Amino acid sequence: MNRELKFRVWNKDLRCFWKESEILGITVDGKIIAKFDERCTAILDKSAKDNIIQKFTDLKDSGGKEIYEGDVIEFSLKDFKQIYQVYWNQEMLRWDYASLKDNIEDPCACEYNLFERNFSNAKIVGNIFESPELFKECKPIR
Repeated sequence: MNRELKFRVWNKDLRCFWKESEILGITVDGKIIAKFDERCTAILDKSAKDNIIQKFTDLKDSGGKEIYEGDVIEFSLKDFKQIYQVYWNQEMLRWDYASLKDNIEDPCACEYNLFERNFSNAKIVGNIFESPELFKECKPIR
């Protein structure tokens, strides 16, 4: 299986994602190589806590949109809809998703393997940064 390694970066100060064209790469130690314009390229130190790097899961929703760590996806089956947050489960070393309707004090109690799911009825409805209204019943998993 060929896995595409992609990232997106959330800027905490500006409260927005960097444009894909602005991110040239990420160093092994987590620093972001950014292009600000044709004349200015810089290496940003992630340890400054200004930026949060999120990984691409290598999956897409029903509309072809790429699913990243921290995305909120909605699965629909007839009249039933449920929303979940996508996250990296370090303990299991896999991509998982957890229901936002459950009390997620212990994510292990309600985690599901992302790669065991059919995405033909799934769509991205938000993410942990731009959609705080989706997290009324539980906290985002980070």
